[in-house]
Amino acid sequence: MELIPLNQPIIKHIVKHYHKLLIKLSCCDLCHQQANALPLLCRYCLHDLPLFHYQKIHNDLLQWPAVARLIPKRSFDHLVCVAPYQFPFDNWLLQLKFNHRFELSKLLANLLVMMNKRTHTVIQDTTLLVVPSHISTWRKRGYNQSHLIARYFAKIVKCQYLPHAISRVRQHASQVGYSGSQRRRLMAKDFTINQEVTFPKHVILFDDVVTTGTTVNIISQLLKQHGVEAITVMAIALSLPNA
Repeated sequence: MELIPLNQPIIKHIVKHYHKLLIKLSCCDLCHQQANALPLLCRYCLHDLPLFHYQKIHNDLLQWPAVARLIPKRSFDHLVCVAPYQFPFDNWLLQLKFNHRFELSKLLANLLVMMNKRTHTVIQDTTLLVVPSHISTWRKRGYNQSHLIARYFAKIVKCQYLPHAISRVRQHASQVGYSGSQRRRLMAKDFTINQEVTFPKHVILFDDVVTTGTTVNIISQLLKQHGVEAITVMAIALSLPNA
């Protein structure tokens, strides 16, 4: 039987209706009603999410003095995050990271796309990098949750994604409870840059959560040593201090 080739408009039509079907077949992860905004999310829960608003801070969280004070010594130039690290984002990220809920990577990537439509941080000629995991973490967990989100996000916005541009060569025990200066000393030689990669002047560095900014700062220093002039850090969540 001869197969009939599908042209591009037909493929786009099929993909569009496939995503609509996914939404209809899924229920909201928060209220368990029918998802009608995104897969795993209804419009009411989407409206209630604690998202950052960028209208008055020029699409950069570092223009918000309270956030800028959180990371006083930084080697990156801009910061955009979807939301504070609080419910439901903290729960979603932990479930993706430790409970193998891979479907959440697509939900979080779609929320990242929604934020990007407001901030215009990533366009088609943008180069997207990701904070890597150490090989021991890959072996134990089997995946890097940040890579899962970044890969799907890059596919939607059609930007260049270089998942192997940065490598983590050392792994420390949990750094929960460490100060920023303690983390910087521990992580100073943890990452290397792939010498075969040619970087543009501006790159986007993605991580799932920004806490003290130490990890993205160390990587940003390395990138600027390799000719990158401007770095925007993009994340799902930003850890804010308790009031």
